[in-house]
Amino acid sequence: MDWVVIVWTGATSASLMLAGIHFFVWMRNRAALASLMFCLMAACTAGMAGCELAMMRVVHIDQLGPILQWYNNFRWAVTLALIGFMHFYLRAGRPWLELTVIGLRTLALLLNLFFSPNAYYSSIEGLSRIMFLGEPVTVVEGIPNPLMLVGQVSLLVLAGYLVDTSWKAYSAGAYNRALRVGTSSVFFVLALSLQTMLVLWGVIETPIMASLFFLGIVGVMAFELSEDMLRATRLAESLQQREIDLRGERKLTDSIFQGA
Repeated sequence: MDWVVIVWTGATSASLMLAGIHFFVWMRNRAALASLMFCLMAACTAGMAGCELAMMRVVHIDQLGPILQWYNNFRWAVTLALIGFMHFYLRAGRPWLELTVIGLRTLALLLNLFFSPNAYYSSIEGLSRIMFLGEPVTVVEGIPNPLMLVGQVSLLVLAGYLVDTSWKAYSAGAYNRALRVGTSSVFFVLALSLQTMLVLWGVIETPIMASLFFLGIVGVMAFELSEDMLRATRLAESLQQREIDLRGERKLTDSIFQGA
């Protein structure tokens, strides 16, 4: 049983399913911009998972470049979608801090476009096969490029933005939202930052698996959005029942007056 394929295809499928659900939520209510941002984030997480699985399966260095570029595009987009979700859902982000994260992430994307072979490695020495989850996977052997510090700094600034936004939302009274969404987002962003840095600097030899950390954020967001929809449904049902009760009371009152 190939656990690598199972885990990463499962992550892709789950992300796409959640993206589809909230796309239709947004289609029915165009004002639900948090659902739109969630849809984009989940879809990009699926794209990242697909790229990570493809990178673990490459056999020639020439195959790596296009996959890595798509991967960087998805990582850029998922960061922007995460910021957009926090902005519209918690309504507490500082614009200058949001623009700082977006600027750093965009710079990291551009560096990957203009530096050869990429901003992660000054040179790629080759590919090696390691055992991961009981299966052989491909990892890159290369000389780390100092330019990748831009991307790593952007992740740390993103974590700072998440902390600041969550604290502001908590202070404004959005306790559950701030604790669930904010705390989980900070945890997973710091975890993926640490794992990515250790891999790229050659401290540990594992595949990059940022998509799984983003999937954790997506899962918590999906739970929170589901809770919101459930509360809205209950409120609508309560209002509908109240309206029915009021109509019954008016009919009873009218019948009493008519009888009198």
